[in-house]
Amino acid sequence: MHRHAVVPQWRNSSYGGSGNGQCVEVACPAVGLLVRDSRATADGTLRFAPERWSSLDRRLR
Repeated sequence: MHRHAVVPQWRNSSYGGSGNGQCVEVACPAVGLLVRDSRATADGTLRFAPERWSSLDRRLR
């Protein structure tokens, strides 16, 4: 069986302003949620399991 790399479909936060690049980007692959800095996309990505992201979201609200 061959595994194919899945390229995340990144979306910018609507709170980042129009085109100034000062926001986070998120992607939602099947394995959880990915978050990165839109100004430094090569600097790394945070990966959250679905249940951890849900927990963080509830606490922040």
